[in-house]
Amino acid sequence: TVAADMTFTDDFVAGAWVKATAYPASAATIISRYNGTAGWSFQINPSGQVFLYGFTNGGVSYSEVHSYQSLPLNKWVYISAQLDMSTFTATTTTSYVMFDGVDVPAVVTRAGTNPTALVQGGNLEVGSSNSGTGFWTGKIAQAFVSSAKITQANIKLLMSQGLTPALITSNNIISAYSL
Repeated sequence: TVAADMTFTDDFVAGAWVKATAYPASAATIISRYNGTAGWSFQINPSGQVFLYGFTNGGVSYSEVHSYQSLPLNKWVYISAQLDMSTFTATTTTSYVMFDGVDVPAVVTRAGTNPTALVQGGNLEVGSSNSGTGFWTGKIAQAFVSSAKITQANIKLLMSQGLTPALITSNNIISAYSL
């Protein structure tokens, strides 16, 4: 399904409680709206690093923030990432990655025509992307996407209090899944 409010093109946040049982052979998706050429994806790579991508221009142009640190295996971890498509830095207010409410070292990289806005595309999927590829290996709970920046203090509230109606509303969360 596609959420009606999923029209953002710049700042956005994705997060979830995850328990990865293995690192994937290629990317494993937590939550996404990506059709192979446009959209966004929140995933881990074969090294266990967390990535939040925003795609445009047939998928060859993208902006991403990713952690240097790998996600631990066989342990529930609350992960979140914020991507500001119009900036080139990873800071606590622009683009960041957090594990269990702690900011972890991250970097912003870009490719293609240096996009400053993403183009929405594809279905909203939890545990996969691009109509059922990049399957997640493990468990996912409390997955969400927000159409605006979320302070790191509010990420800690989401981690400790869950996806309550008040936190969903106050953090511009446009799609949330308890699972």
